[in-house]
Amino acid sequence: DPRTGQVAGYGAVGPVLDLSVARGVVWGLVKMPIETALVRIDPATLVSSPVQLSGTPDWQIEDALAASDTSLWMFSQAYGKLYRLSFEGYLYDVIRLGQHPPVGPAGMAIGDRWLWLAAPWGNVVQVDTGNDQVVAEFSLHLPLSGISWAGDAAWATSLVGGKVVRIDPVAQAPSLEVAIGPTLLPTLMVTATPILRAHRPCPDAPYSRLEVGDLVRTLEEPALPQRLRKEAGKDAERVGWIQPGEVSRVLEGPACADGWVWWKVETLTGGYTGWAAEGDGTEYWLIPWK
Repeated sequence: DPRTGQVAGYGAVGPVLDLSVARGVVWGLVKMPIETALVRIDPATLVSSPVQLSGTPDWQIEDALAASDTSLWMFSQAYGKLYRLSFEGYLYDVIRLGQHPPVGPAGMAIGDRWLWLAAPWGNVVQVDTGNDQVVAEFSLHLPLSGISWAGDAAWATSLVGGKVVRIDPVAQAPSLEVAIGPTLLPTLMVTATPILRAHRPCPDAPYSRLEVGDLVRTLEEPALPQRLRKEAGKDAERVGWIQPGEVSRVLEGPACADGWVWWKVETLTGGYTGWAAEGDGTEYWLIPWK
């Protein structure tokens, strides 16, 4: 409560990565065991509800969130992409920025017609929200801690460098540096889901989340066993099953066939060994398991 400075209530949603406010609603990114959940929080009741991302085969691993009056924006370090979506979760557009080793956290801000991304690799990315085009990307030669909008300019913060940098949106360049304190020693940064790394071994298939040696678990719902094949491919001979919720170990792979990514697995309880598809463009059937 801003009048008293006291906490007025709590909404239980999980470990929060980022928050934004638009249309009288609080939008949050919440770190879950497998994916990053997008939640809608009613500020009056503190009741939260998940928002499912649709319109993309990408697995939901986001690191930063920003909201405007018309759209939600999410950034994924794992995929190196910016997503613009409706408040119902439908994907409007994807901006591919490429994958880079992170040196800091991700942060986003919206001001005037611009979306600003303090990218984990140390660059500032300026996006025109009118046409979803990147108009500038430049380095401040500092690991960034966040970015905000005030006074018709973007302000990038670097705790490592002990600086705040003003960025002119028209000149698309830094225009002022302000020292805010002593520099800090840089620390290794990770993305929202450090135990999982998305990669794309097959160009015509969804991203993969697995590596040889991983433990995987199959979906419990729907309660249908997953087929194991002698070779990678939908038409290969069936040699066994993975039961719903059963844990298996990845032995070989990946292999590409029929627009899917395939892994050779052994079930830990059923005694079967064979090739299983990781998932299609809608859902994943093999879930990383700890």
